Amino acid sequence: FLVPSDQIARIAAAQFEQATGRKLTISGKISPSLWPQIGARVEKISVANADWSKAGPMLEADVLSVGLDLSALIGGEIKIRKVEVTAPVIRLERATDGRVNWDFTQNAGEAVNSQTSSTATARGGAGGGLGTITLDKGTIKGGTLTFTDHANGAAQTLTAMDATVALPSVGGPADVDFAAIMNSAPVTATGRIESLNPLLDGGVVPVSLEVGVGKSIVQFSGDAGISPPVAKGHLVADLSDTVAIASLAGVSAPDLPEGFGRNKAAIEGDVTWTADRSFHLRAGAIMLDADT
Repeated sequence: FLVPSDQIARIAAAQFEQATGRKLTISGKISPSLWPQIGARVEKISVANADWSKAGPMLEADVLSVGLDLSALIGGEIKIRKVEVTAPVIRLERATDGRVNWDFTQNAGEAVNSQTSSTATARGGAGGGLGTITLDKGTIKGGTLTFTDHANGAAQTLTAMDATVALPSVGGPADVDFAAIMNSAPVTATGRIESLNPLLDGGVVPVSLEVGVGKSIVQFSGDAGISPPVAKGHLVADLSDTVAIASLAGVSAPDLPEGFGRNKAAIEGDVTWTADRSFHLRAGAIMLDADT
């Protein structure tokens, strides 16, 4: 009660826009907290999309709760103990020229360059971004995620999305746990990114990932990047749940004959996914029913 809520909202929005180049709008109630962490519970927030997007806000959420480590904050470091987002709507897009709306570096770099050089240095240089931020645990509950690729017109929607992410140290690994529904098929994912910041900056980093679609499981271990999407490593995939996989793709499950994956379908080998969207399997084995 010492600091008015509207003042907290203005400070938070200004700092967020300074860090990312995107406007943060808070239209609901703000409830500050002091224990067990200093932080706030914010209702009705939205984050502006990239200037080339016409889809509306990149993020909208009913509730956002944030808890910070007070001692670290006093020392000038942001250690986020928790972030909980309730009922978010997340819109991810890829433009026809390859730009992605989750890349904050261009706008953030412009924002940092508009400050004094000392401030830019304190924030990590002209590269911008979110600086030295760590996250003990981030949680999404009941979210919806859409992805639209304007280059080929593809669009996908995930509903009933629950996820957790942890980034306990700057430059360290990030752990992700994810579950959602896509085209009536349950989808799960568990993975580790060995170094998140280089990945977000367009680099290729070691990753391990396990994805489930119904009863089918795909495991990947190797190196991957997201801008552009590339990967190289070892793949082990059990694709026996053809009903769930077909539902995920939005088609009917094929009636496969015996010996062609009717009861068992699996693949294992070294794989490469290139920037021009070509897939390569080397030293691999494909198992269909009892045959290899």
